[in-house]
Amino acid sequence: MLRKLLNLNRNDLLLYLGIIGGTFLAAQIVTACTLIFSDARGIPMVSGIILPITACVLIAFAGVANVGVSFGQALRFGQTRRRALGLTAGMTAVQGAAVMLLSLLLTALERLLLPPLWLALSGAERLMWGEVPPLPAVWDGTDQGWQALLDELSSTLYVDFYLLDWWWYLLLPLIGLLAGFIIGAFLQRFGGRGAWVIWGIWMVLTFAPQLLGYNVLMIGHWGWWTVPLIAALVLAGLIWSVWSLLHAVVKG
Repeated sequence: MLRKLLNLNRNDLLLYLGIIGGTFLAAQIVTACTLIFSDARGIPMVSGIILPITACVLIAFAGVANVGVSFGQALRFGQTRRRALGLTAGMTAVQGAAVMLLSLLLTALERLLLPPLWLALSGAERLMWGEVPPLPAVWDGTDQGWQALLDELSSTLYVDFYLLDWWWYLLLPLIGLLAGFIIGAFLQRFGGRGAWVIWGIWMVLTFAPQLLGYNVLMIGHWGWWTVPLIAALVLAGLIWSVWSLLHAVVKG
């Protein structure tokens, strides 16, 4: 049944994969244009950060969409709420795994294959890994040393590789799944009113630190109790979401 459901929603998966691929392509186009039209000698490789975060957002979106559409469809076709919930969770997990795997593959592709292309576009003679060194740190104080330093910098392309710690690649999909299910269950039960509530919470979280100072909402003051508190709130939200979906009323 899960395979049939995945096949029925394959266009959604292709869309999510296309967004990851498009984000990767856009980042490479920006990098190429920077090298061609400027004298930049330092290039960051950011796919290892941008793509996993994008994947997390897409997983959350997939969870909301699956709860809002596929869960109700399963009930209308005679599935029990428990089975419909399991199928919806399984489909979201498979979609999330595919999206995150593609982000990892594209990050590896950027690391292994693209630096030689960037070197050719920059016109530099050699490539070095790391940030462009600060000038005072590598200059010996003489005019000859200054000129030699400028010659070296002009002929070298510095590539800095950014990558999240390995555990983020496990945590981000989990965050996306939990957020998608909690938001999806909230919208399924409260409809348009729930959407306005979620929008209001998002606006508060977005603008309150800017309007009231960055210490509001405990930003910058996370202690040993903060993570357990957030985990408890998320767990409570997940328990409520499961209960709500298992008692959901779906109109025919």
